[in-house]
Amino acid sequence: MLWALIKKDLQHLLKEKSVLILLFIMPIGLICILGFAQSNNELEPFSIAVVNAETQTEELNRFLDKAENNGIPREAANQFATEFNLKNILIEDVLESGLDTQILLETSVPLDEALANKEYAAIIEFPDGYQESIWKSIFLNEGDQKEVILHLNEEKSIYSQMVEGIIHSFYEMIRMQSLAGETEGMAILQPGEVDHKIIESQTRPIDIFDYVAVGMACMFVLYTAGLVSRYATDEKRTKVFDRMILSSAPAYIYGISKWITGTITAAFQLFIIFLISYIAFDVAWGSLLQFSIITLAISMTVGGLSVLLTSFNFRFDSYKASTLFTNIIVTMFAFIGGSFIQTDMLPPLISKLGEFTPNGTTMTAYFQAFQGGTFSSILPSVGILTTYSVILVAIAIMLFPKRRGQ
Repeated sequence: MLWALIKKDLQHLLKEKSVLILLFIMPIGLICILGFAQSNNELEPFSIAVVNAETQTEELNRFLDKAENNGIPREAANQFATEFNLKNILIEDVLESGLDTQILLETSVPLDEALANKEYAAIIEFPDGYQESIWKSIFLNEGDQKEVILHLNEEKSIYSQMVEGIIHSFYEMIRMQSLAGETEGMAILQPGEVDHKIIESQTRPIDIFDYVAVGMACMFVLYTAGLVSRYATDEKRTKVFDRMILSSAPAYIYGISKWITGTITAAFQLFIIFLISYIAFDVAWGSLLQFSIITLAISMTVGGLSVLLTSFNFRFDSYKASTLFTNIIVTMFAFIGGSFIQTDMLPPLISKLGEFTPNGTTMTAYFQAFQGGTFSSILPSVGILTTYSVILVAIAIMLFPKRRGQ
């Protein structure tokens, strides 16, 4: 029964492409963006085509006319459009200058010609009204935002996958930072400056790629808890839990299955992220034993979060707990725990709290291991994470329904 429940959850996760993007592609994309933006490393040159279905002048004129019809001065609307232009920010600030790479951008190529040219690693297509839809959605609160279309060249899979990760991570970064309330002008789009040598104790310093790899891994692993737990509402409505109770299986088996699923998924996710970071960015793990213990500890904490969120979803018969956690709480943990900026740049009280967030505690332990610290140096962090897991599971058991239909 237990293995059947775990297998079912793992199959659910593997079937969804959005899950793979969130757990693997986005963190690698953000490591590329933040790492190359603040280091002197360079990628091998490769080409990208940018296709605009219409000129930006046409979109801007329609937007200004629409704003004027709504009683908004053209000057105010034009200032907003100038300062908040996602198309230009993505192309100029991220792909051209932000990554400090030799990416060759072709911006005046027709779509048919670009698709026929196999030299392009990827083609970024902005459809009709793309930027206008964003301006109207944010400034006028009208309509839905159109999505950028990405064409990937399978023959240049390494570069095309990197571009895909960058694009997804760029928009996810905007969404997360907007949720965090940092929407003041262009500031929401600029990654925080990180010192190239964060820590210089033990045997070697932590460089920029070490920092962003650990920061992104420790942040995105928390999303696993929300993804695993969100199936609880569907399973309640389809009577999965009721059928399990009717088969005389104890109720705690269901919770244990969520804990194991969350733990396995988180451990696999961290292993893949750090393996790619080791191969692509030379991020050394330090002691393999210490690395494995830390990974297991944070994975168990994520498993505990999965069970707790599952209990809340069962009790409220909705996805609200998982949605709140992934959209708000993970973002808060990311900022105060040091996933984006060093905690010593925050106010002292917030910095201290950040050290005890799951991602903040895990980052401290990983940095100790990466620097060749002793086993005793990681024990406090491992102890905190293990305690979190036990407490979370205990609370989840108290909240979990003991009988079917509740």
